[in-house]
Amino acid sequence: MERVIHWGTVVGVAWIWVAAVRAHASLPSRIPIHFDLFGRPDGWGPRWMIFLLPLISVLLLLLWSMIGSGSSSPPLDEGTRSVREPFQLEQRRGFYLLLLIIVIAFTYLNHQMVEISGGRSIALAKSFLPVFLLALGGAVLWMVLSGTP
Repeated sequence: MERVIHWGTVVGVAWIWVAAVRAHASLPSRIPIHFDLFGRPDGWGPRWMIFLLPLISVLLLLLWSMIGSGSSSPPLDEGTRSVREPFQLEQRRGFYLLLLIIVIAFTYLNHQMVEISGGRSIALAKSFLPVFLLALGGAVLWMVLSGTP
């Protein structure tokens, strides 16, 4: 299960990049970059910002991977090193599930940024925020109940 979640996240990160690169040339000079509680755009930015959510996705994937692998911390006094233990399987599953939910949300947001910029949509789906928060809350609850820190 962990591998499915992990590779689903990797595929999601790759997909958001492909979609952003394909859309970039056809975008107007200003695109929506922020939305109010009802999903209507209320902040605008330059076209290059279509790459912001894909970049954050990559950084989160790298961070999650470092946390899950138990990477070494910087050298301490007298040349000693402190090494964290890698997360257990159940812990990694929960963190990658959170990341997968975030990447899916970012992919949807990037798609809607393109659709709104092209005049094919006027707002995010009304269900986006409740579904996203419910999915995150469910994942966090599952992590707590399964003993993930």
